[in-house]
Amino acid sequence: MKIELVKGLLGGGLMAVATSSFLALTGRLIGLSGIFASVLKPSVRGFSWKAAFTSGLMLGSLVTQTQTRGDWVLMPFNGMFPSWFAYIVGGFLVGFGTRLANGCTSGHGLSGIARFSARSTLATITFLGTGIATATMIDALGGGPFRNFPDALDQSNDYLRWFAAVGAFGLLIRSVGLSMGDGNSLINVVVPFGAGATFGAGLTVSAMITPEKLLGFLTMTDFETWDATLMVVFATGVALNSIFFKLILSSLERPVLAQTNEEPKFEVPTNNCDITRKLILGSLIFGAGMGISGACPGPGLVLKTMGMPKGWAYTISMYAGFEAVSRFQ
Repeated sequence: MKIELVKGLLGGGLMAVATSSFLALTGRLIGLSGIFASVLKPSVRGFSWKAAFTSGLMLGSLVTQTQTRGDWVLMPFNGMFPSWFAYIVGGFLVGFGTRLANGCTSGHGLSGIARFSARSTLATITFLGTGIATATMIDALGGGPFRNFPDALDQSNDYLRWFAAVGAFGLLIRSVGLSMGDGNSLINVVVPFGAGATFGAGLTVSAMITPEKLLGFLTMTDFETWDATLMVVFATGVALNSIFFKLILSSLERPVLAQTNEEPKFEVPTNNCDITRKLILGSLIFGAGMGISGACPGPGLVLKTMGMPKGWAYTISMYAGFEAVSRFQ
């Protein structure tokens, strides 16, 4: 068994700081799939802060990778990378499943389980179990069309990386422009950007963006190669969030940055026991996509930001999955 304890603790801790501080300051929970699905639709409610958060996550992951690694090299799992087919199919399934289930590893996992939500706990067990079964079966069958040996397209492209950085700055500029007129730039730009940057740093420090880590955890064909780092990241984030969330929601009447007493207190779901067919089906689809591609929404977007050609394919397919859900429903 492999485990990188320090990276796991630090990465999980950073993501917990991002989610808990964001809740305390703005009253909002972080769910990456819901945030990402909104950034191409400026007319949706909350576009400004969601665009700022996404920009922060992208730029924060870039800066962290530069400062901690100094390179853009990804490590394969068992000498192989997910194929183009895996990223395209897996990305679509991840996008479709997370929107159908209304949450992913951050929304249902880090934020949901920390609130002791039965709904989120069941969803997390379902998508992780499905992801483990899918990745293990693919590995047992030799990878098939879902894996390939390393080639040049499995590493970063400078032009794609700069293009992603320009896109991230574009989102930030759009967010600033929309917030200047209503005077809410602090709550809609500065705080979300900082939370996104901290969350992106946590993903990058813990190396959850690499196939070596996520597929290493999901694939259980050989205990000697099984990587438990993700378990440390997840347990650290959930444990810290459960403590911080309890303190925040019990000690604060409204978010710290609430400007008036009439504003909503905290945007925290109350349907914690609402178990639906969409929740189960979406979690199954999400888990299958994660096991095929070795990525979930956050790491997938970071791969795109790092200039990985397959990361771009994954992200485009994920957004196609987001859009397909609205038509399906």
